[in-house]
Amino acid sequence: MRATAYLIIALSFTINASAQAKRTEKPNPNKSIKGCDVIINSQKDSIVYPKYPDQGIRGFEGYFNTKLDKTKASGKTKKGRIYVTLQVEKDGTVSDAQIMRNTDFPELNNEIIKVLKLSPKWTPGTKKGVAVKSPIHLPLVISI
Repeated sequence: MRATAYLIIALSFTINASAQAKRTEKPNPNKSIKGCDVIINSQKDSIVYPKYPDQGIRGFEGYFNTKLDKTKASGKTKKGRIYVTLQVEKDGTVSDAQIMRNTDFPELNNEIIKVLKLSPKWTPGTKKGVAVKSPIHLPLVISI
């Protein structure tokens, strides 16, 4: 009877230990994850997003606000956030600039697109170490 009890206790410890080992096993970096398009498993396979050359997004906001001709707002005061999208090409140039939510001033909308397209070259995004065309979506604060 004692031998049976010891055997049951030993079996329960073995089962419990193997269950804990399964919970703490490290994830396989090459294992596919359902619903994911890209799996990053090493520095070589990493994705790097485009970057504005001077202080990143803050530098771009500074560039944008200094280059924007605010007289296109028909003399009215406006402070707000606009949402823009653009493509950073493989060579770092900006293309396909669009305003996601237009302002109430068509002339200002055209000026915003012009400033976006005249942006200095960005550092292009890369995928697996190769430059790729990358979309950027930005909220920009304007104060007129």
